[in-house]
Amino acid sequence: MRWIFNVFAYLVNPAPRATRRARRTLEHWYRAWPRFEHAFAIKYPDSDRHAVKDHYLQCARQVADDLVRRQARTARSAGLAALALIAAGGLPMAFGDRTHPSYLVLGSTWLSVASCVICAALALGALPSFAAVAAVLAALFGLAGISGMLLLPGGAGIDDLSTLLLGADRGSAAVLLIFFGFYGYLVGAIFVLGLFLISVMNRRAEMRMPHVYTLHELVRVVDFLSRPEPFISHRRRCAIVKALHRASRLTRSGLPGSIALPSPAQRAIFSARCQGAADSLESMEIWVALPKADTAAQLSAISVGVGVVLLSGNYDELPELHLPPLTGAERLMVASQIAKSLLIGAIPLLVVVALRWFGIDVDGALGSGLTFFCIAWFAVTSLSLLDPLFSQKLAMVREVMATIRTRADEK
Repeated sequence: MRWIFNVFAYLVNPAPRATRRARRTLEHWYRAWPRFEHAFAIKYPDSDRHAVKDHYLQCARQVADDLVRRQARTARSAGLAALALIAAGGLPMAFGDRTHPSYLVLGSTWLSVASCVICAALALGALPSFAAVAAVLAALFGLAGISGMLLLPGGAGIDDLSTLLLGADRGSAAVLLIFFGFYGYLVGAIFVLGLFLISVMNRRAEMRMPHVYTLHELVRVVDFLSRPEPFISHRRRCAIVKALHRASRLTRSGLPGSIALPSPAQRAIFSARCQGAADSLESMEIWVALPKADTAAQLSAISVGVGVVLLSGNYDELPELHLPPLTGAERLMVASQIAKSLLIGAIPLLVVVALRWFGIDVDGALGSGLTFFCIAWFAVTSLSLLDPLFSQKLAMVREVMATIRTRADEK
């Protein structure tokens, strides 16, 4: 229940959380500086140490200041979302039927206040997941709305939904449940839209200075690897993989656009070089999953080397991942595997088409079910081809659904 106290603390003063995030960011940079200073002195012995250190600290301050600005932007977005929810909750009280009391007014008031607290808590980080809690709320309220539709009187239809939402006396329980459903979908839409806009703004902020944020992720990797036994903690290992993935993504998608080259050929060369460096960083993610005794030292040395290149601006020294080109036999094998997977997925559809070609019509519920199965089979096969881990994710979903059914049967 600790997050309940954090909610009110952050509502009163949200600045300490942003300050703590900025402090942690600066601590990463300060702890990693000796490794970068030593590598920079070896690679560029004639460089000005003080100028390099000033540039390094300037990059650290840029990242920390940007994190504080993001936190303030998220808090403002939460405030706007709360105002929108207050307005939506006040509609029934403003335009509803005031001649008789309705549970709708009480429900809308309670949901407005609760939504303000939830919005602020999620935006300020007091709850664990911005998207997960919003999805749970929307799903619960949506189920309540569906239940309310089923409980409607026989004479009421879809056209009466707006009337019911504004407080007409058609059964207080059904009206309240329908309003919960409407409000839940509104909460979900606002949260999803806010999450999308915040992610877009954060992505644009990273793309404005991709080399700084790539260096920031590499600094985090070096700091994590400098601690004793870095691969014992599962959480730290996941953080290293995530930092390497973000550094690879920024190098691939952000760094090529940081320099406006006039010629398409020059842009293609620079983009290919950044792509090679991104592939090199991405290839090290498996090292974290399968470490050896010297993995931490090697990974730290490579991360420091890439960071020194970004810090110096000598992009021609970016690492490249040299892979042997595919032979004709290997290309043919890959193409045959793709064709085989697509053929397996299309076999049920081909059977249905063949039945109709020969004049055998399968109509009714059986035909609809067969068509749905064929389309679903082809979709699952195609997704498995695009995502090799799709079958494992599907099995995990089945296990979760089986667990939910088992608990429901026990109750």
